[in-house]
Amino acid sequence: VDVPAGKDKKNVIGIAVADFADKSVDAVYTINHFDGTFSYHKNFGADFNRYLGGGITLSYASTTFDPTVLMFDEDFNNGTNTEIIGSTKSSYFDVAAGIEYNELDEDHHLNVGIACFHLTQPTVSYSNNAESMIYRKWVGNVGYSLPVNEKFDLLPRAAVFIQGPSNEVIFGSDVKIKLTEGGSTDYSIYAGAYYRVGDSFIPRFRVDMGELSFGLSYDFTTSELKKVSQTAGGPELTLIYIGKIKGISAGRIYNPRF
Repeated sequence: VDVPAGKDKKNVIGIAVADFADKSVDAVYTINHFDGTFSYHKNFGADFNRYLGGGITLSYASTTFDPTVLMFDEDFNNGTNTEIIGSTKSSYFDVAAGIEYNELDEDHHLNVGIACFHLTQPTVSYSNNAESMIYRKWVGNVGYSLPVNEKFDLLPRAAVFIQGPSNEVIFGSDVKIKLTEGGSTDYSIYAGAYYRVGDSFIPRFRVDMGELSFGLSYDFTTSELKKVSQTAGGPELTLIYIGKIKGISAGRIYNPRF
C-alpha cells in the first residue's frame, strides 16, 4: 500500500506484507517466511519524478523436515540407523534494510537500490549448533523501463547477490504489452527471460489486471547439475495486490511496476 505523506503530499510511505512458502521433495523440507515492510520515500523533484527512499523489513521464518524419508549409510543392507537428530523444526526472527533511488515520469522509469538481508545473522540449526548462522546477504539491483511505442515497453533488469563465500548475478528483460490503460483498468501482459550466470535460464510471464498482478516463472538448470536434474528446475507463482487506502491514497504518485 502506498500512502502520500509530507506537507504537500509529495512523499510516499510504503507498507507491505508478504508470505513465502516453499517445499522440497527430499525430506519434505518446508519453509514459511512472513515479512512486514515499512518504507519512506522522499521526493526532491519538482514534477514528482525523483525519490530517495529507505525501508526496513521484519521477518519470521519457520522450517521443518521429515527425517524418516532420508537415507543414511547405516540404512543399507537392513542396517540400524543410529543417527541422532535433535529437532525437526527451527525458527528465527530476521531484519533487513535498504535504500533506493527512483527517477520516473509517464514514460521512463529508473530504479537503483542496495539492501542487506539477515542483518542479525540468525541461527538455523536442528542440533543446537550456534555456528549454523545465515550469512548477511548484500543485494544490488537496477531496473529501467523504456517505451518502444504506444503499446510496448522494454524492461531490462539486473541484480548482484553476495552472501558469505557465495555470489550470484542475474540479468534479463521483460517486454510489456499494454492492453488498456487508465486507473483500475490498467491491463498489461509481460513476457521475458532471465539468466542466472552459470546456473539457470528463467522464462517468465506476468499479467497485470488493475491492482492485481499474476506471475509465473520456471528455472531451467544450465549448470553441471543438469546431468542429475535433467535440466528440470522449479516453478514459481506470484500474486501481487497494490492497494489503496480510501481517503488518503489520493494525489499524483508515479508508481513503477517492474
